[in-house]
Amino acid sequence: MIKCVADDGSAATSDIVSAINLAAQRAAANPTRPAVVNMSLGGPPSRALDNAVAAAVAQGLPFVVAAGNETQDANNASPARLAQVITVGATDINDRIASFSNFGNKVDVFAPGDTIVSASFQGDNLGAVLSGTSMASPHIAGLAALIMGQSGKLTPDALSTQIKSVAITNAIAGVPANTANTLAFNNAVPVGQLQQAVGQAGNAGAGGAGAGAARNRRDVGELSETFIL
Repeated sequence: MIKCVADDGSAATSDIVSAINLAAQRAAANPTRPAVVNMSLGGPPSRALDNAVAAAVAQGLPFVVAAGNETQDANNASPARLAQVITVGATDINDRIASFSNFGNKVDVFAPGDTIVSASFQGDNLGAVLSGTSMASPHIAGLAALIMGQSGKLTPDALSTQIKSVAITNAIAGVPANTANTLAFNNAVPVGQLQQAVGQAGNAGAGGAGAGAARNRRDVGELSETFIL
């Protein structure tokens, strides 16, 4: 993780640009290892921010970016407006576009982002329930890491195409006509089979299931590096 935002959520553009450059440098130092950047941040149009992200993507480092929470066209937000990034909108538990989510032709895919159980900056062992496209984009960054952990390093364009190709289409209610209706899916197993497996894991006991999950996380982590900004 590269921290460039204060606990109150504020950050200077120069600090964000420095973090982007640092992620790009680290990725370049190990060019054969897959890597992806999650940006759960953004703001008004910024040429400096856009240029930094575009340069890193041109180097071959994929970026997953929150679409923004202003209920407006993502073309009005940086770096979400960049065609080179994977821009993520948010849905709620009923598979509707979240009331706050940005939209438009720059949004590539949607993921859950409303009332998400997350970590808290207030303590290492504390959690929080949060909403925002900043909760949705890490779903896609994780999916990107999983895909590259299984298939190897991909270019940003190829990774974006892969994520969209396995997404479920026309499943989200309330999506504006000019916005792609694509809900992220990992294409691993049918949903019914996945639910059954989760239920069986729960019945088998948290200890065994947790150990298996930890092994899976290590396996993916050894192959794919995720930079969180």
